[in-house]
Amino acid sequence: MKNRFLASVVVLSGIFIFVAQADAGVTVQVTGVDDRLRVELIPLLALTRAANLQHTVSDASIRALYLRSVTEIADFLKSKGYYQHEINDSLTQEGDNWIADFAITQGPPVV
Repeated sequence: MKNRFLASVVVLSGIFIFVAQADAGVTVQVTGVDDRLRVELIPLLALTRAANLQHTVSDASIRALYLRSVTEIADFLKSKGYYQHEINDSLTQEGDNWIADFAITQGPPVV
């Protein structure tokens, strides 16, 4: 099965959520950052890149990449001056589909 990357912005209760999804059943949701940062952040995550691969990603790889994503998000926020951020994350499986959710509180930027 050929995987294809699909990105969309969904409005849910007035909150913009960026969703990256592959036919392989990996969905990455990021909330709490402004659109400018979100557009930069999502493609940098290894989990998002894995969702775009042309082959199936194993469950073990999805779990490992999910854990790596928290560090990638923290490093990205620090590079943008957000040192007092908070990341609430979860990974759930619904059938063959995985949902990685990252709810971010940016905190104040350091100038």
